[in-house]
Amino acid sequence: MPEDFAKNISNIVSFRNILVHDYMKIDEKVIVDILKNHLDDFVKYIHYINKWIEENYYS
Repeated sequence: MPEDFAKNISNIVSFRNILVHDYMKIDEKVIVDILKNHLDDFVKYIHYINKWIEENYYS
């Protein structure tokens, strides 16, 4: 995973923790904004994770 992407996705991971543990405090507009503007980041993240699994467990 490229370092610059890893830094960006770490913010999404932090958001996930807030979403799971403090979901009552989340502004719905923030969730919609993240999904509208960063959905591709989730897809890329899944791609990198799958690639890592394939390289480390199926090669």
